[in-house]
Amino acid sequence: MEGFKVVRAKQMAAMEAKSIEDGFSSKKYMESAGKNLADFVAHYLNENDIKKKVTLLIGKGNNGGDAYVLGIHLIEKDIEVEAYALFEEGSCSPLNQEMQQRYIAKGGEYHRSFEHMHLSSGVIVDALLGTGFSPPVTEPVLSVIEKANASSIPTISIDIPSGLCGDTGEVNPIAIKADITLFLGLPKIGFFLRNGMDYIGRLQHIDFGLDPSYVASEKPSAYILDENAMKAYLPDIKRSRHKYEAGYVLGITGSKGMMGAAKLSSLAALRTGCGIVRIFYPKDADSNETLAPEILTSTLDEENISHFLEEEKRASSIYIGPGMGKTEVSISFTKQIFQKTLLPVLIDADGLFALKDEIKAHNGPLCLTPHKKELANLLDVSIKELDENLISLCQGYVEKNMAMLVVKGAATFIFAPLKEPLIIYRGDPGMATAGSGDVLTGMIASLIAQKIGCYASAALGCFLHSLAGEIAAQKNTSYDVIASDLIENIGQAFQKVIHSKI
Repeated sequence: MEGFKVVRAKQMAAMEAKSIEDGFSSKKYMESAGKNLADFVAHYLNENDIKKKVTLLIGKGNNGGDAYVLGIHLIEKDIEVEAYALFEEGSCSPLNQEMQQRYIAKGGEYHRSFEHMHLSSGVIVDALLGTGFSPPVTEPVLSVIEKANASSIPTISIDIPSGLCGDTGEVNPIAIKADITLFLGLPKIGFFLRNGMDYIGRLQHIDFGLDPSYVASEKPSAYILDENAMKAYLPDIKRSRHKYEAGYVLGITGSKGMMGAAKLSSLAALRTGCGIVRIFYPKDADSNETLAPEILTSTLDEENISHFLEEEKRASSIYIGPGMGKTEVSISFTKQIFQKTLLPVLIDADGLFALKDEIKAHNGPLCLTPHKKELANLLDVSIKELDENLISLCQGYVEKNMAMLVVKGAATFIFAPLKEPLIIYRGDPGMATAGSGDVLTGMIASLIAQKIGCYASAALGCFLHSLAGEIAAQKNTSYDVIASDLIENIGQAFQKVIHSKI
């Protein structure tokens, strides 16, 4: 389930430096990186039928040297290359200078001035600022980034988009908006913090020859989800099973004016494979005519929770919160159930408000699924403090409360006791729509009910959810995706995982 380690920029630099101390060659690393980068860029041009022209934007560090080597190999592949060097040669790293001379000797086109740079075809390769950069971006780099971002051609960043801080995700005041980031070695944690996801585009690993032993000994900040491993976590299906064996989910969801959340979460649970869903909602809620006919319904009564407890004997998981509201009746009913049940419980939305101070009262597995604002309230911190200390605050919370946290967003983080955080960075911007979180709640609750474990359910549920969002946006656009579209595409998301076509 755990894919690439995610590290701070300084960790990656330290691993490389240690290997060089041990006798490995920084020049060979650069030559290997440049060749592999060139292979990717050439393939990208061919695959997307793009004019075979590459514009290199080169800074003074070693990633600029990587770009020169890339340029040399592209020239050998009969691809037109232009290099724009931003800094005087004497201020560049020794390897940068050496590779620059090799590039020029190869016949590569080379410019010192960006004044007449015309970005109209082919692709841009960004090698202006490396992972050691800390904001703010200043001139002359700032103007060059503005030109690149204003162009209409694809941009590929080497290792990290210039202007993005590899440790914090900070951008001040600007960074390259890459279509693809070709990370060298390991991805950097800043890709996934703050607004990093707005700049990295698609991620692609490039090997530069670092011996795996240096990676193996490094403690990561997190892991990226291993997408290819997800098939192994799909629930088993027996031909002889009945609906209760397929998983029975109970939901405390919906209220007057908020039954849409109940419909989305319950239908998403069914579409994710469980055999039966029953939801409990207040007596004064809207008619259940808006719900799918497959959903069983009951009204909640704070004075009598016996019906819920009877159903709980056959159930496999409980979810609490989507559209539940904040009435005394709902909160009282929810607290009573939460304290008595031993089933795995997933809490979202209004449930997080109702049970914020009750988390330790539950004796079974527990998963909380807040978005950033809900998380700040849960942790009693400001959004600013959360942005600055997301990983330490969340990991501290789950260790203290022995609960899981699924922090929704771009990217989504899964925190669990005694584990490193897990990052799911797939999905589409169109998923930022009302009800998307309700769909995710139902999906994870359904997988928990199918007994693959809470951690695996959270990971697989988030991944399927993100794939469903991508599929919905591909069918139409990122502008018009609504939460119901996610449910309609859960089946195709499963197909991708089943057939390993990620």
